[in-house]
Amino acid sequence: MGETFYYLGIDWGREKTGLALADSELRIATPLAEIKTSELLEFLDKLRWEYNIRKVVVGELFLMDKFKNSIEGEELSKMREAFRRKLAENGWQVYLTEEMLSTRLAHNNLKEKGLVGLDKNDNAEAAKIILQGWLDNQS
Repeated sequence: MGETFYYLGIDWGREKTGLALADSELRIATPLAEIKTSELLEFLDKLRWEYNIRKVVVGELFLMDKFKNSIEGEELSKMREAFRRKLAENGWQVYLTEEMLSTRLAHNNLKEKGLVGLDKNDNAEAAKIILQGWLDNQS
């Protein structure tokens, strides 16, 4: 077997971003953190070396064309694209995957676990769902 590395899942949001990790051997995503989006790039630089992250999976709303055509949706799409460009410029290997309903699924998962304060954990849980879905489709 080769060297173990990590995949990073990102549920990017305007204000807060959820992060999840999975190692290359087990390929099971786990929630990592929820941080302010304004602090994201600096935080990712630290994570990259700590976890030997090789691939970044970013959730994208491919199926939300109607929303993307609104003024708010267009602005959000531009912000997401700028973020992805910045990752690529910094040498990250970035993959996009559909994130439709990831937050709703995250809320359901957290409710089933009996966790309170769903909003405190939902972005990291959504990142886990995004990453695990992508990993499952790579097999």
